Amino acid sequence: MSVSICPTVTTDDPDVYRAHMEEIATYATRVHIDLGDGVFTRQLTAVEDVWWPGGMRADCMSCFRSLFCMWPR
Repeated sequence: MSVSICPTVTTDDPDVYRAHMEEIATYATRVHIDLGDGVFTRQLTAVEDVWWPGGMRADCMSCFRSLFCMWPR
């Protein structure tokens, strides 16, 4: 069994998110992205702003009061 370090992105600023993703892409093949609505956790990256570089794997953790509030009706 091998262990790998998976960097995470936790920000509510799209410009910071982009800068972190671009930096992470230079050394990692996997990233962890935290999403939150400000109820269970502080406000984090908006769902519509989430992306990751092609070829990279992403784990997304959502901390929302209601998962259905994440998607437009």
